[in-house]
Amino acid sequence: MATKPQSEKSSYTAPALEKGLDILELLAQQSGPLSKNQIAEKLERSINEIFRMLSILEARGYLRIDDAGGIQLSMRLWQMAHRYPPQDRLRAMALPVMQQLSQELVQSCHLVVPEEENLVVAARQESPGKMGFTVRLGTQVDVFESTSGWLLLALAGDSMQQRLWNSQAVNPKLRQQLAPQLDSIRRDRRLVRESMQIKGILNISFPICNEQGEAFAALTVPYLGAYSDNLNEPSVSQERAITACMKAAQAIQRQLGFQPDKLA
Repeated sequence: MATKPQSEKSSYTAPALEKGLDILELLAQQSGPLSKNQIAEKLERSINEIFRMLSILEARGYLRIDDAGGIQLSMRLWQMAHRYPPQDRLRAMALPVMQQLSQELVQSCHLVVPEEENLVVAARQESPGKMGFTVRLGTQVDVFESTSGWLLLALAGDSMQQRLWNSQAVNPKLRQQLAPQLDSIRRDRRLVRESMQIKGILNISFPICNEQGEAFAALTVPYLGAYSDNLNEPSVSQERAITACMKAAQAIQRQLGFQPDKLA
């Protein structure tokens, strides 16, 4: 049975809390998901004793249950200890979704994250078509001259926003000029606009957010326009690209254990 060192040191008891902590501590030691029966067996409890606790932990976002009924920890505990999820975990969760997005749109996409006081491309997926526009992995993104930069500047948490503002010498006039546009991004929870650096590209960008609705990454599709390799297949419209990018951002957010309605 899982050890409970804290409860042994205390004269107080809270059985429900102890059961919840036992479950979290057990799952933290596993390399893969466990079934309800396995959890009950390892904790030497009946399924009835842990069923309600598992339901509550899942509803609060601490657990993820896959299609086969396997239970594992979400990223919620990490988010509580650290402001942003680790980049390697984020990439692992995002890349399959990004690959599917690129296949659907026949466009490339990339994921931008804050790193210190800068923004960098942490993951990318090239277009499966004959043509496409790709940003190199590890490229440093200009905060004030990129769609991803504006999105994160508007939707990141207060401390990250301050670091981004401080990343360059920004005069008060520029900050005042950007204020209405950043307010608009906060309302829309997205940014769709022509590339500030390359003509002919429409950047479609959606945030990846934590439980507080603060963005810690931006998923961006550099949309080259309606395009298809196969003349017998309809090309992907701008409206479809926007919807697909939004759904992909929601899927990544869900994979990380955060509720997708924070995009709304």
